[in-house]
Amino acid sequence: MLQVTAYDIIARIRQTWQRGIGNSTELEVIRGFAEVGLLIIDEVGKTFGSDGERVHLFEVIDHRYRDLKPTLILSNESIGGVEKYLGPAAFDRLCQNGGLLLFDWQSHRRGREYKSDTAACLRGEL
Repeated sequence: MLQVTAYDIIARIRQTWQRGIGNSTELEVIRGFAEVGLLIIDEVGKTFGSDGERVHLFEVIDHRYRDLKPTLILSNESIGGVEKYLGPAAFDRLCQNGGLLLFDWQSHRRGREYKSDTAACLRGEL
């Protein structure tokens, strides 16, 4: 089992572009994420969501899909937001033979009473 953030995956792949830092290729890094028994990808939707990032995450998800490995996605985004961020191909692979669990309760970080007032949150009133 490995728990990483989406940013961690993207950053590890991008590190392969730098000369003199390790000897790993993009494919070796992707395979490293693909080979763990259970991969938990947290904070999906917290990076820029560029086409390049989407391709990196797709490759990890697709390798795991082809190897029939379970992948868990954690996000504060809506289901539609996760699909938009990952792209339809990666999202379809996650949904095939899988399911979606929506946990839409209030944030435990904001206390018992949930308020979506950003200004109040910044003032420390939440």
